Amino acid sequence: MTNAQKRRFASYWKKEYEATLKINSLQADLEKAEMLCLPKARLKSRIASWRIKQTQSLQAIESMIEKGEVSEDAASECKDVLGNLYGYVADCYHCLYLDCVAA
Repeated sequence: MTNAQKRRFASYWKKEYEATLKINSLQADLEKAEMLCLPKARLKSRIASWRIKQTQSLQAIESMIEKGEVSEDAASECKDVLGNLYGYVADCYHCLYLDCVAA
């Protein structure tokens, strides 16, 4: 992998992780709103928006896999660029890679 590919790979994962955290937070807020019978439309809209961002990031990573830009061990190759996200990416990426290769 080139340095540019490593940075792109890490950037997509950082965006995916940010979206995942935001979705989880909004989902917790939605559950509270449901329990308290508060309006939920705005929360649902924000969750949908973040899911789109999450999906776009994952599609970009899938595209890199399909083009052969990244290998099965891309997470470990990018460990220095991923920093604290390495464990998260290592856990998630392997399954994503296998799904893309099998398709």
